[in-house]
Amino acid sequence: APFTQVELARAQALVDLVAEAGVAAAQPTALLTDDGMALVLRPGRAGDQEAVAELHSRCSMSTLFHRYHTGMRTVPRRWLHRLLSPPRGTTVVAQCADRVVAVGQLIPMSTPDSAEVSLLVEDGWQGRGVGTALLGALARAARADGRRELVGWCLPSETGLIRTAARAGLATSVRREDGLLRVSVEAGGPRDAVAGRPESASRQVASG
Repeated sequence: APFTQVELARAQALVDLVAEAGVAAAQPTALLTDDGMALVLRPGRAGDQEAVAELHSRCSMSTLFHRYHTGMRTVPRRWLHRLLSPPRGTTVVAQCADRVVAVGQLIPMSTPDSAEVSLLVEDGWQGRGVGTALLGALARAARADGRRELVGWCLPSETGLIRTAARAGLATSVRREDGLLRVSVEAGGPRDAVAGRPESASRQVASG
């Protein structure tokens, strides 16, 4: 049914309020993987819970361990809401047809210009440009929110975030903290992938 004038006025007021507050909503983005598969990067939503649970069930234990730093076969259901609706954070999913094949998150940190980043890419989609595109999308979201640094926590042997950031044109610095690598990724000035084709995919980035 058509909107009433009151409803339209309320919707416009909400749009104006968001614009004035400088809140940038992530927009869906179509892309091609390195081998020509079509994907869409879009904001995660509550209705993605089942698809994200299935994504985790298709990931190897090694992939899940690098993401969560603990042995697990499937993600606990109670985690799904926070994965898709992080408090004050941003979630982006990569979707092929009706299947979610990757998910990335930004969670604000105590310092106002930093956000924690995490990625999970299904094993069969690694090495195909998905992680690179996902990290680039999260970097753009961070910049739009006034943040200059993405922080990922990785196992000492895990260099995937550093490689992925390099492919996305994002500078990094690394230091060891509490037995993990703290990888700082500069959110500003990434080199966008040409014609929507990211260069390569990431391995998983662990969250703290």
